[in-house]
Formats: sequence, structure tokens, C-alpha cells
Amino acid sequence: MTRRHSLILLCAALAGALAALAQSGSDPQIWTGLLAAPGLGLRELSLSGLWGNLGAWAITLVITLLPLLLLALPKGRRPLVWEDWLLLPACGVGLCMVFFSVNPTFLPVPLPEMWPFISLCVYLSLLAAWLVLQMLRRLEGEETDRLAGVLRILLWACALVAAFGTAYSRIGGFASQAIQASLNNPSGYELIFESNSVNDAITAGLILQFILMLLPLVADLFTAFVLAQAASLTAVLKAGLFSQEAVERCTLTATWCRQLVVWSALLTALKNLFQLAFLAFPLQSDFQVYLPLSSLVLATALYLLCRCLQQGKELQEDNQSII
Repeated sequence: MTRRHSLILLCAALAGALAALAQSGSDPQIWTGLLAAPGLGLRELSLSGLWGNLGAWAITLVITLLPLLLLALPKGRRPLVWEDWLLLPACGVGLCMVFFSVNPTFLPVPLPEMWPFISLCVYLSLLAAWLVLQMLRRLEGEETDRLAGVLRILLWACALVAAFGTAYSRIGGFASQAIQASLNNPSGYELIFESNSVNDAITAGLILQFILMLLPLVADLFTAFVLAQAASLTAVLKAGLFSQEAVERCTLTATWCRQLVVWSALLTALKNLFQLAFLAFPLQSDFQVYLPLSSLVLATALYLLCRCLQQGKELQEDNQSII
């Protein structure tokens, strides 16, 4: 993985952090209003008269049947398979999404504000599941070169999403805690500038909470870097599984995987020790007696793959020396 690749991942993490800070500093009603605006617009169109009502129902019908267009695209696609049935509930969710967004009074009291976001998430998740299953089916029987290219794209996409997502969630959680501490403090946002016992305790707690946030953030970012390193490994597999460059990349990837396991364990233990040492401070403690299994499983699988490729290269060289 080159320096440019590392910079791309750091930019993705920075974008996630900035997005989290922007969201925490904005009014939540703004995002609720943006999601509810299309439904309110359709409602006004429906109430404008007969033709407006027909136009609103036509738009609703188009949105409802939109997933079925995926059955006709691209041209010459295979016959229907079982994952295509996912598009039917997607159509149903699309109809409910539009109908209840236009008529929020039909929903119980807590739901009208959350309905556009919840229904949109369910709608997109069904389409994403169909897309992933279709992509896996299309890759069946493909050549190694094409599989390696697709795998590289997927690994890079996962690395970018992991870097953005972990920065967004960790920074967003800390920003929410800081805003809540500022609101609960009588001095408001002046707790950093006014020196008294209460403000000093809250400020010290926020500093310690920031350090506790950094430890898992570093571990999660390490996982994104390992994914990017695995993507660089797939780029050289096209030249052959046992080429010299592939073996060198395997050695480097195996080292990254081992470091991920080591640092995940050490950072988790360090976070627990840090919380234990400052238990008297107003911290939101989160003691963990487990390790991030998803990262460790990923690292272990990549490590075993790299070791298998290295041993295969050694066996190939031994066979050639015997011949």
C-alpha cells in the first residue's frame, strides 16, 4: 500500500469526522424536515385538485414499481432466480413509504417524524441485498483475473466505508457527550473558559473521554488499512498466485494482519486500564472483556491465506529444483 493509498483512507476518516461534527452541531429537525419534504410536497399536489391527485398517485405508482425495472436491466439477463423475490417486498415498502409520508396522520404519534428515515433505510437495504446477491451470482464461474479485479474493488470500498464509518460513529458519539455535558452544566458552553471546580471536573472528564474514544478509533482504522493492504494484494494476483511479487505482498499483508491482532488486543486492554485508573472521574465507562472479533477473524483469514500462498511458492520452488 502506497502513501497515496494511506492518504485516501485518512481523508475518508477525516470526512467521517467532519460529517459527525456537522451533524452534532446542527438542529435534528433540519434532517427530519428534509426527509419529510417530498411527502409534504406530494400531499400538497394531491390536495390541489383532481389532476393533482391523479399526478400524485402516478408518482406513487412509479416509485412503487421502480424496483421491478431491475428485472429488465441489463438486456439479456438470466432467467428469474430466488433473490429476485426481494424486489416484491421492496415494492411494498416503497408504496408504504410514499403513502404514509403523504398521510402521516394514519401513523401512531411517535412514528410520523421517524417514518421517512426508517422506511427509506428498509427500502434501500432490500435493494442492496438484491444487488449483492446478483453480483455474487454473476461472479460464479468467472476467471481468476476478473474475480481478483472485483475483489479489489470490494475491498477498497469496504476500507473506505470502514474508515468513514468508524470516524463518524466515534467522533459523533464523543461530540454528543460533549454537547450533553455543556447543556447540563450551569455555565453552558463557557465551561472551558471559566475556572471552577465543576467546570474543571467536566473538562477533565471530556479530555479523558476523548482519549478513551481515540483508542478504539485507532484499532478500527487499523482494520481499514488492512483491508486496503489486502486490496493491493489482489492487484498482483493476476500475474499468478505464486509470482515473486505476490509472495512479497503476502509477506507484507501477513505482517499487517499480525499487527492488527496485536494492537487490537493491546488497545482494548489499555482502554480498560485507563478507565480503571480514572474511575472517579465523570466518564462514560465501557469495560470490554472481549476483542473485536470481526477484525480478528478478518486478520486471521488473511494471515492464513498469505501463509498458504507463501508455502505454495516454496513447494513450487522445491518441485522445480527436483525436476
